[in-house]
Amino acid sequence: MISSNSTLALLFLCSILIIGCASPQKALNNGNYDKAYKQALKELERGKNMTKNRSVVAKSLDNIIQEQMSISSNLKSSQDLRDIEESIKILQGLQGKIDESSIFLRDKFEMEDELLQSEKENLKTMVAREYFSRGLDYYDEAFGKKDKLAAQDAYYSFDKAAFYEYEDPDLAGLIEKSFDYGQVIYLVDANAPFDITYNWEIDRVFDDVENIDRPFKKFIYENSTAATEIDCEINIRFDDINLGIRERDNEQRYTRDIVIGTEEVTNSDGTKSEIDIIETVEVLVYTKEVTKIAEWGLRLDVRSNGNNCTISDRIFQETITAVIEDVSVSGDQRALPGGIREGSNGRLPSDNELAEELLDILYEEIENHLERR
Repeated sequence: MISSNSTLALLFLCSILIIGCASPQKALNNGNYDKAYKQALKELERGKNMTKNRSVVAKSLDNIIQEQMSISSNLKSSQDLRDIEESIKILQGLQGKIDESSIFLRDKFEMEDELLQSEKENLKTMVAREYFSRGLDYYDEAFGKKDKLAAQDAYYSFDKAAFYEYEDPDLAGLIEKSFDYGQVIYLVDANAPFDITYNWEIDRVFDDVENIDRPFKKFIYENSTAATEIDCEINIRFDDINLGIRERDNEQRYTRDIVIGTEEVTNSDGTKSEIDIIETVEVLVYTKEVTKIAEWGLRLDVRSNGNNCTISDRIFQETITAVIEDVSVSGDQRALPGGIREGSNGRLPSDNELAEELLDILYEEIENHLERR
């Protein structure tokens, strides 16, 4: 005999299966065409309800094409090239759906696919032509005004034209020339003028600026002969490093009752029993907390030799600390709480170790600043 709980569970499972089978059609009826398309296509891939799901895929795809073409039409009428590029992406997306569903729908949307391809190619040609025209304008401005930022704009425009398959025998050369001319050269110098103790270490760390890999930015460290034209001079001046020690003493008393033996006593009824002998012990814990503080600041001064330098002046300041504790005890150590041990829990880093850590932190901040600007 089947229990009522088993019957309810069976009915619930059946309802889930029914809803699952009906969900593509339900999504279609509710106007959720993308959901209907995806669910029905998945069902077809599993070999389920082939006839019904083919119909759902076809109807939902037809509605998707109509909706997306309307959006694409509005976008392509924009004066903004980015909107027209978005329109191209929509057309490509529709072609992708037609392609992935063609295994089940055969050539049902062949005409639509041809129309989409034609429309896409027309838009790509228009966008490519416009980007090439803009590239020429930026190119003339770059070399006419010695403006490397305009050369960068020319490069990006020509590169976009190439992406959309613009055909011009000079395009590759224009891309290369724009890229080369758009390189902004930065000469970086870093030192601590008032304390030369760490200048060698500063050079070791900041020499890495030459490895910064960013489009149109080339950094040279303390070698002005490495480039014929310097666009931007960056002088990094370190303040004196500040090193200090801060100490804080703490005294804590701990007590504990411990059993040191037993004694026999006579109860009121005349019987005898043993009781614990309790002794209260105490201990004093002296803790000396020693904090070593290192603080270092610098100023980044920028001098531009034209209008191509985009990096600004800035002050950087960093502080790091290292802490150790020295514990000593006086009294009965049996009263010590767990976890407290006499002695030191480590050593303080040396001045050089703190300076190296600060340099690494400061360099990372400056590198991020140079890359972003």
